[in-house]
Amino acid sequence: MGAYDEKLRKRLWAKVRKRKSGCWEWTGSNSGGYGHVCVRGQTTQVHRLVWEWCNNKKIPSGMCVLHKCDNPSCVSPHHLFLGTRGDNIQDCVRKGRHCGGRAVTRLRGVDGFVQCCRCRKFLHQSCFNADTRNKSHGCRSYCKKCDTASTREHRERKRRE
Repeated sequence: MGAYDEKLRKRLWAKVRKRKSGCWEWTGSNSGGYGHVCVRGQTTQVHRLVWEWCNNKKIPSGMCVLHKCDNPSCVSPHHLFLGTRGDNIQDCVRKGRHCGGRAVTRLRGVDGFVQCCRCRKFLHQSCFNADTRNKSHGCRSYCKKCDTASTREHRERKRRE
């Protein structure tokens, strides 16, 4: 390990606060709760950097660093593990923790799940009306609950005009 790496580690660990919950929370800059830092001119997520340091190897291509604790600012090596994007989505759905994102997402590896454009929840396709699930113009995959609310709001606007 070079002097640059040692200096970087000291700088990063100075921005970590250990919590009673066992999480080591990043207190530096973040985006969407995930800590980030500039390393050699490139922005890197801190939890990915910590995983590489603690496991002494690079993250394999196509793999994600997931959190057992579901705390995006946590950098505790005991709470981090590798998984695919599909594993991450399954973990999200299983725990009822729904990801953001603007586009309709057909989840690879998680058959039959679709992201509602309105509430952003990943739900089984049976929770969608067939006519809203397959529209290709813009973001129109609304779950039944959001589709009903959208229709109600549209009717209210028309009634007021």
